[in-house]
Amino acid sequence: MEEWLTQFCAQTNFPQPAQTALVCALAQVKVRGFAGIVADYWARRDTAATQNALTALAAETGIHLYTLWLLTLVMAAKPALDRVKSPQVFWATCQDLGYKARECWALHGVWGTFVAHWYPILYAGELFKLGRMEYQMSTCRLDAPVTAAGVTVRPGETVLQLHIPSSGEPFTLEARMDSYRQAWQFFHREKLVCLCSSWLLYPPYGQALPQGSHVRDFARDFTLLRQTQTPDFADGWRVFGRDWQRPVEELPENTTMQRGLKAYFCRGGMPGIGQGMLVFDGQRLLTRN
Repeated sequence: MEEWLTQFCAQTNFPQPAQTALVCALAQVKVRGFAGIVADYWARRDTAATQNALTALAAETGIHLYTLWLLTLVMAAKPALDRVKSPQVFWATCQDLGYKARECWALHGVWGTFVAHWYPILYAGELFKLGRMEYQMSTCRLDAPVTAAGVTVRPGETVLQLHIPSSGEPFTLEARMDSYRQAWQFFHREKLVCLCSSWLLYPPYGQALPQGSHVRDFARDFTLLRQTQTPDFADGWRVFGRDWQRPVEELPENTTMQRGLKAYFCRGGMPGIGQGMLVFDGQRLLTRN
């Protein structure tokens, strides 16, 4: 297990402090039935059952639950590697574990992950990082057909969901186009068709950001299908870090996005999400406006 942990961290540019935390945790749990927990997770991808087992292990060892979850997910990647068609894409996708580890440290001061529910799709072979973006094979759960750039997606059809990992990589139009080209080639489609549901596509947020904002420009890649107000800004931690639940007037203003969204909320702006559809033909974004 130690050899695999070293290999995984090297292949995914894992944060060194997170690797140190996992090495220490592994030394304590490997003789406490931990291998069985990993094997069960890999076989069933039952997040609730694994959560129960790791909660008990955390109480027994004093290791934080988030750290144990991260260690479990890293170890479960070993049997997954044997089944992938493209090891290069698999390793790129596994970098997501490092992104989530940094988020966990920033929010909770723990090297681990607090979003274990996200990862069954990785081990089911349904998630792929291609360039800047991640693409998830899933079933369209819309309640009615949607059309953009002459392409229609219907409920129940297999569709690509587009996700934006917190990798810190450039988010320029050039970087996004490179990702769309990689995905178009990888999935062998005449047209790459993606759905995306994200706070990044909520028009009022974009309008709160300055011209030239890459986030604002990202929304132009899509035909907007709908926008929905939400009770709260559940993704606020992505912008404001561990301060995200403070009163609006006390939110930090260290970045352009923080300043823009703070001003928006101080004006009484409502939170929300947008849903869009992207169509790329290998050369052009047919939905870009």
